[in-house]
Amino acid sequence: EVERFEFALVGQTKDLDLVRIEKKDLERHITTLYQKANSLQTSLEKAETALGRAQEENMGNRVAAGHLQERVTALLAEMSSLKSQLGKEREAVETLKMQVGRERKRGGLYKEKALEAQKKSLEAKSLLEELCKKSSG
Repeated sequence: EVERFEFALVGQTKDLDLVRIEKKDLERHITTLYQKANSLQTSLEKAETALGRAQEENMGNRVAAGHLQERVTALLAEMSSLKSQLGKEREAVETLKMQVGRERKRGGLYKEKALEAQKKSLEAKSLLEELCKKSSG
């Protein structure tokens, strides 16, 4: 009976040793899993931080894009206004050109009439001189 107990005790001791070995293996495995979990947690925190920065940068870019769009819109409106003003100024220049043309024609007519008047005046003077010579002579 004692031998049987001794044999059982030896068997249980071997089982206990196996359980201890499995326990150490499990503890190592658990430690490895904790290390992996901590590493993953660190990676997750870094990823969340990077995502936060990217979202902030994206928001900043969107705000900057909004400002640029407002500026482009303002510049387009200003350009449209300037084109309209340029059109009006071109019309005014054309009107002035037409007025200058009319004034030149009128000036030409006045010059022509002045030359005619001068010619008639010279003819009259010449005729008057002839009459004066005839009456004195």
